[in-house]
This record gives sequence, structure tokens and C-alpha cells, in this order.
Amino acid sequence: MVKKPFWLALIIGAIFGSLHFSNPEMDQSVILVGLDYIVAGFALTYIAAKTGSLELSIGAHAANNMMIFLLFTFEDSVAGDIPSLFRVTDMNPLSSLIWSVIIFALFYLWSRKLTKKETL
Repeated sequence: MVKKPFWLALIIGAIFGSLHFSNPEMDQSVILVGLDYIVAGFALTYIAAKTGSLELSIGAHAANNMMIFLLFTFEDSVAGDIPSLFRVTDMNPLSSLIWSVIIFALFYLWSRKLTKKETL
């Protein structure tokens, strides 16, 4: 049993990322897109472990997927050629990874603040 949230999140993040490695987005950059998936899995697991609840992590994952499928699609994505509000013509895997790290860090801070208020 893994008792440290960091190591648990790292293991689950790697599993989460590997489950997405067959997605067509991996053709953009195996390393950067793969890291993006691993960062997402790590962050959502770490948030769940630190807050003691899966609700925020599951909700964030669902919201992220809905945003990608409904708002932003590109031809070589797992969503395929579904209608969306915006069509991305040039994806930059490095900027996507950087934004993922920033957004998940902010989401972590917000979720910790939110769960501390609820426990008072």
C-alpha cells in the first residue's frame, strides 16, 4: 500500500497516461503529449488524495473532456471530426503541457482552499 500521496499520484499518473498513449494526439509528440497525460493523471490523483475526495478530480476530468470535445477539436484528436465551436489547426504540445501544469497547479490550490472551508 502506498501511503505517500506523491508516490501514489505518480504511479496512478503513469497508469492514467499510459491508458491514453494510443490516442491519435500522440503523433504530435510522444514525449510532450505523453507527459501532458501523465501530468493530468498525477494532478487529479494528488488532488483526490490531499482533499480526501474524488468529486473534484472526477468533475475536473469530465469538465476537461467536455471542453475539449465541445469547444476545441482538431483533426488528429481522439474526438475525430465532430462539430465544435473552434477548430484547432496548429497544436503546440509544449505550450499545451505548460498550460496543463499551470491550470492543474491553480486547480490544486483552489481545491485545497475549498475543502478547508468545508471542514470548518
